[in-house]
Amino acid sequence: MKTLVTLIISAGFILAGTSCSKETKQTENPAIVELSAGQKAHLLQLYEEEKLAHDIYIEFYAEHGYKPFSHHSEAEAKHMGFVAEILTKYGLNIPQNPAGVFDNAEYQKAYNEWLPKGLADGKDALYIAAYIEEMDILDLMDAIENIAETDDITAMYEQLLAGSENHLRAYNKFIGIELGLTYQPQIMDQALFDAIIAGASGHGGGN
Repeated sequence: MKTLVTLIISAGFILAGTSCSKETKQTENPAIVELSAGQKAHLLQLYEEEKLAHDIYIEFYAEHGYKPFSHHSEAEAKHMGFVAEILTKYGLNIPQNPAGVFDNAEYQKAYNEWLPKGLADGKDALYIAAYIEEMDILDLMDAIENIAETDDITAMYEQLLAGSENHLRAYNKFIGIELGLTYQPQIMDQALFDAIIAGASGHGGGN
């Protein structure tokens, strides 16, 4: 009888432990939250923003052979992958447009205007690329401050921001070496630009 009671008590502890383990596991993996319409819209916009840079850099590299375009087009493909992971996690469809095609009308217009201009002149190509990185940085900084709703999205934004800052530093340096010009920011505050250029290169996922 004593042995039977001991077994029952032991089994009770095992079951209790299993229950606690399951409860802990559920706490560590909370349900995916429902994002706001604004957050969803920005994630889809961001995917195409990265695609815009990717598609343009590939074409510029093929025409001019500047190494930053090659390295950065590969990095932008990785950035698209980071955003795609978040889109999938939150049940959003990943845009499936071919190269040079965008759902975002502003990005489509920009692509149509920037591509021929950059293909015709290497200097214009580099300045367009630097403009894109300035645009990305400002968008991501605003998103981190005002749009991000979850820690994982904030972390992704910060990773992309580090990548864009790396790219801007690279284009600034290449313009100075290749063209002998001092690059001036096109849409970014000079103080912010100077701080970014003075900063150390971050990791930024494949940059």
